[in-house]
Amino acid sequence: MNRLKLQLTILMYRKVLGIDWDDMVVAYISDDHPEYEGKTVAELAEKEGVKPIDMYLKLVDLSKRNGSIYLGKYYNDEIVKRLMEDELSVFMTDAWVEEKGLQNIAAFQTFPQFFVLAKRYGMPYERIVRKMTGATADRYRLEKRGYLKEGYKADITIIDPDKIRVDESVPDFKPEGIEHVFINGRQVMDKETYISSKAGELILRKGTQA
Repeated sequence: MNRLKLQLTILMYRKVLGIDWDDMVVAYISDDHPEYEGKTVAELAEKEGVKPIDMYLKLVDLSKRNGSIYLGKYYNDEIVKRLMEDELSVFMTDAWVEEKGLQNIAAFQTFPQFFVLAKRYGMPYERIVRKMTGATADRYRLEKRGYLKEGYKADITIIDPDKIRVDESVPDFKPEGIEHVFINGRQVMDKETYISSKAGELILRKGTQA
């Protein structure tokens, strides 16, 4: 893709998705440029005295098109509150821990954050738990999961709601208030101590192979 075509593609996505330069947070460019991490394209453009599009293209070049950014446009309390209140919504995250660069906060704090928000909005914890366990298992037809029943997988997280704390200013902050975690019946965390990291099980859609 030549430079002009890349510029047009960027402008099109900004127009269609409503994403602006101050919504784009740099997660990783390269090992040689950690100074860009955690800053928006708009901030970097102003600092370097260039247009945002030129700053973006510079980042593309420096990363050899292998850099990554996070989009903050669609994450705010108002949107999350509306989704939490919707009877059809369930809770999940598709984030993962990155090897390098700025971490995605969702990989570390998404589910504890729901409890923090529930307390803020006066929502019952039972409803929050339901949306991240049984309701999700039902929606995606995950057999023998999502409920505390005989014969089901014992995936259990024990929390202290009064001690739950997150920190959105630190993406990889370790949430507080999580007392114990069991996966498939095996304890993997006791207080702040990780006991095991290989208790999970890959779930495949029926008819597929690992």
